[in-house]
Amino acid sequence: MFTGIVQSQGTVVGLTGTSQECVLALRPQVECSLPVRLGDSIAVNGVCLTVSRLDSGVLEFDVSNETLDRTNLGQLKAENRVNLEASLSAESLFGGHLVVGHVDGLATLMNVKESMRSVWMEFKVASSLASFLAEKGSLALDGVSLTINRIRDEEDGVWVSVNVIPHTLAMTTLGHLVCGDGVNVEVDLVARYLQRARQVDQTYALTNDHNTLTGNDTQ
Repeated sequence: MFTGIVQSQGTVVGLTGTSQECVLALRPQVECSLPVRLGDSIAVNGVCLTVSRLDSGVLEFDVSNETLDRTNLGQLKAENRVNLEASLSAESLFGGHLVVGHVDGLATLMNVKESMRSVWMEFKVASSLASFLAEKGSLALDGVSLTINRIRDEEDGVWVSVNVIPHTLAMTTLGHLVCGDGVNVEVDLVARYLQRARQVDQTYALTNDHNTLTGNDTQ
């Protein structure tokens, strides 16, 4: 479990393997204070990965085909920067929102402009995630906890805008994005379960209606 408050950045050393499974190697910033041990969970661009090897300050992670299909990790190249966050402990401060590191899809940066000292960014998200997004709700982009300012539902997807403050720009990779870049999206955990509960309620309501009409009601 994470909060979407990025603690450090890392530099990609390499991504090796096949289209089915890869090994991602990265080196945290020199000033990084992440308490990393073998087997720890680390959010890398918002993706929960397990530290499988430690070697001279380089962290290695095994990345499965499922993760490669759903995230932007497969597009990483040597020297790319990534956002890093260690998993929560009992003593951790809870500064963002509940983030589990299970990416729901990708968003594309469509527009960006300065807004006072902050930067306004607009992303296009797949329409399949529309029901999980709400104005002033939370979402994680490349592992960064952000508040949704505005939403526009269009035929080609959901357009979501956020404001990124100077501190977040300095601490994360968001300040290096350009239009057309893809970022990992994780919707709010509460919204995910509410949507599932609504689907289940609708399914059982339809089943009960059908049983009543056909005389198969066993209640």
